Amino acid sequence: QGNVYKLSLNFLPESPDDEQKIISEFTKGKIMVVSGRYCLQPKAEDTIMLFDIQYKTLPSEYSLEEVEEVFRFNNSERIRKDVKDGDVYAQVDLGNIYAEGDGVEQDFAEAAKWYRKAADQGDAEAQFKLGSLYAGARGVEENATEAINLYRKAAEGGNSDAQVAIGNIYERGDGFTKDYNAAVKWYRRAAEQGNSVADERLGNLYLIGGGVPKDIKEAYFWFVVA
Repeated sequence: QGNVYKLSLNFLPESPDDEQKIISEFTKGKIMVVSGRYCLQPKAEDTIMLFDIQYKTLPSEYSLEEVEEVFRFNNSERIRKDVKDGDVYAQVDLGNIYAEGDGVEQDFAEAAKWYRKAADQGDAEAQFKLGSLYAGARGVEENATEAINLYRKAAEGGNSDAQVAIGNIYERGDGFTKDYNAAVKWYRRAAEQGNSVADERLGNLYLIGGGVPKDIKEAYFWFVVA
């Protein structure tokens, strides 16, 4: 079934048509994955090339489960190789593999180890996920102060999930004096990135007048956006 590699292209389509053309995952060899659908690569090359693809159905000799298993195994091997080279994105990916138990036994302590390596290099996603482990006492001892510190670093680094987490902390007053104005600030920053949870929280604050003037129409707008 060939060697399988994975690439995630992080960009937003400008239209539904463009979205269909996004190659979110692809493989080298016999199988290619495009926009979540399996198809045949026109010809196997030693190097990966991106090109227009004629969609075909998955050939009958391959089951979807077989392809996914090969994809997962080879992708894991690639990640481990990149980790040895100190690749921060691979460190996050490996942390995700252990946190989710994807092809390995779930191990939050091992996940925390790899998230920490990436977090120490300033990766916002890793900082948020490590903070979540500290908040939930998974793989590490519960430490609310460390969780909040990591959330704040990740939020300032642009991670929208961390911005929502900081917003929640200010809205509820967890470890801080309740501050609706600060909550609105962080929710709005996350909402600007398309975070639907932030949209919903902003809607709730407009509904009750927390940190913003009470405005039913504005609340309805944010609920619809979410």
